[in-house]
Amino acid sequence: MRGTRGGGNDKVTIKENEGSTTYFKKPELVRRSEYATIEETFSPKALKAISVWLRQQLKIEKQEKPG
Repeated sequence: MRGTRGGGNDKVTIKENEGSTTYFKKPELVRRSEYATIEETFSPKALKAISVWLRQQLKIEKQEKPG
């Protein structure tokens, strides 16, 4: 993080997404060739955190879902 801020970027947040791998998935013991068979492609929890952060940075109000 020091390198990021040293480059002039102060909009940095680091969060630990407990229970996810570096691929933002639940850890499963599978071979690399079996990755395509994993149902979860991206952790919903991580996606939510990224979405909230982006809305905060861009000052975007949460939009209601079309009904």
